[in-house]
Amino acid sequence: MPDITGHISFPRLCQRPIPVFPMPFGGVNDSMSEVRDTEMVSPHLARCEELWYLDGSIVLAAEGVAFKVYRMLLAQHSSVFADMLAISHPDANVDPLYDCPLVHMPDSAEDLRCLLLAIHDINSGERLDNAPFAEAAAVASLAAKYDIPRLRDRALQRFDSWFPGSLHKWNVRPTLAPTDYVKALRIARQLQRSCTLPLIMLALCDRGLDAILSAGLEPNDLRIALHGFVTLQGLQRTHPFRWIYRVSAACASVRECGEQKARLSRTIEEAFIKIDKLCLFEHGFSRAALEHVGLCLGCIDDAMITDKTGRQRAWEEVPAAFNGLT
Repeated sequence: MPDITGHISFPRLCQRPIPVFPMPFGGVNDSMSEVRDTEMVSPHLARCEELWYLDGSIVLAAEGVAFKVYRMLLAQHSSVFADMLAISHPDANVDPLYDCPLVHMPDSAEDLRCLLLAIHDINSGERLDNAPFAEAAAVASLAAKYDIPRLRDRALQRFDSWFPGSLHKWNVRPTLAPTDYVKALRIARQLQRSCTLPLIMLALCDRGLDAILSAGLEPNDLRIALHGFVTLQGLQRTHPFRWIYRVSAACASVRECGEQKARLSRTIEEAFIKIDKLCLFEHGFSRAALEHVGLCLGCIDDAMITDKTGRQRAWEEVPAAFNGLT
């Protein structure tokens, strides 16, 4: 519907960009007729200087920000843009302010900026490989929406670096702000990446209870996150630290080692209470540290093996810890 300025705007619920020029042939539907009957002079839009090409052939606008880019480049990358642009002649209904057609987009200006930068960058692969989370997430989401498989897949490779699917990469992944995990959940659901959902939750739980509570999760997601956090805290005792609570079959000094393990268990339990973050997939005590406290060689070997195998077993139980994610 036109607003009081006579300008056409479209709701975010639109799944595709809506051109503000009519089709050049018959059979125009009601919504396009409404556009045709509306004054074509656009209101003031703020230019995005890094995406304002003087010889650009189309202006895309979102949230009051305008991007003057190349329509053929859009069509070459995206079947959605190609279909949209195919219905109009390049010289038809040129916006008098911009000397080219103007299309209003239902996306956020920042997300659209990220996508257009990737489309217009000759080194888009390298750009996405080093993109910050917000940019990688925006490109993955909009590239999927507008059917740009090459950019979608490359952006998802970068997206996955924050949520690696293997234990050996987990402790070297980059961290995010708590609210970024909500965005990550939304994108994983949009792209039907169900295997990534538990990893996103795990990464958030690794940040601790304060991060979980401040992330802005939906009620059901918050319930699942808190349940998963408690479950994984329990796995810390039953998996990598299991050696502390049992007598090793190879122990050469049951009494002395038992006393030292009791002290270690109290230290660990106090740490669990004071530190609300998960330590499940971090390496436990070093061999040198256990030698220093006086454990025998048999107990130290048991600790090293149990720590490694226990963390792997716990890793395999992560999806079940966040059961209910969809």
